[in-house]
Amino acid sequence: MSAFPLTLGYAGSVAYGYGEALVDLIPVLREVGAKILLSTPRPRGILQPLLEATDVVEWMAHRADIIEMWRTMQGRADVMILPYSNPAGGNELLYRTHCPSKLTEYLALGMPVIVSGPEFATGVRWARGAVAVARQKIEDGRSEMGERDGRLNDVNGRLKIGDSPPTSNFELPASRSRRPPGKLESENWRSEETLSSISQLPTSRSLADRSPNGAVPCTTREELIGCLQRLRSDGELRREMAKRAVEAGRRDFDPEIIKECFYQYLKDVCP
Repeated sequence: MSAFPLTLGYAGSVAYGYGEALVDLIPVLREVGAKILLSTPRPRGILQPLLEATDVVEWMAHRADIIEMWRTMQGRADVMILPYSNPAGGNELLYRTHCPSKLTEYLALGMPVIVSGPEFATGVRWARGAVAVARQKIEDGRSEMGERDGRLNDVNGRLKIGDSPPTSNFELPASRSRRPPGKLESENWRSEETLSSISQLPTSRSLADRSPNGAVPCTTREELIGCLQRLRSDGELRREMAKRAVEAGRRDFDPEIIKECFYQYLKDVCP
C-alpha cells in the first residue's frame, strides 16, 4: 500500500500534449500530497521530468497484458486523470474536435475521473454534462430513415457491427476508498493540513454538482488543487462519482447509439 493518501492513474499515449500536461502536474501532486501511477512507454526529451520525479510518479508495465494492466490500475488508483495541455498551443483544433479514447476506457473501469484542461476541450465539455445534439436528431429522424435505414441495417448485418450493448470486463469496486492502514480506513479521516484548509475547498456537493458524468472538469490550476484535496478526503464522493461514471459510460458510449448517430449523419449528408 502506498503511503500517499491519493493516487491518480493515467494510461495511454503521452502524445498530443498529454505528456506535457503530466509534467505540469508534478508540482501540483507535491503540493497536494498525492502521486500518479503511469502506464505508458517511458518518454524522452522534454518529458524527462516524469522519469526524475520519483517522489510523485510511479511507473507500471504498459500493455504487456492489457486486461491485467487495467485491473492493476483499477485496484491501485483512486481517480483517473485526463490531462490536456493548457494552454493548448498547436493542439487546439484537436482538443476542440476529438473524442478522447481514454475517457471511455476510464469510465469502463468504474472509477472517478478528473478532466483538466482548457474550457473548449471536448473532454472538459463532456465532463460538464454537455449532451450531443445528435441524440435528439436521432429521435427526430428515426421515423424518416425508411428504406435507406433498412439498406444500412442490411450492411450492418453483414459487418456485425454494434450487435450488443457494451459490457465491461471489470466489476465496479465496492469502494473507491483504498487507503493505507491506519490512515483512511475511516472515511472521516482528515490530515491536519486538510483540516486547516477545509473551509477553502470546494464542497463535496459542489463537486458532485459539477460532475454529472462522474468526471470533474478543472480548467485552472486552483480548481485542480481544490478538486484533488476534496477527493483525497471524501471517500463517499469518490464512490458517488464512480457510480455516475459507469452510468454515463453506458449512456453515452453504447455502440447502438453511436451506430444510429452515424446513420443519421449519413442521412444528413447524403439525402
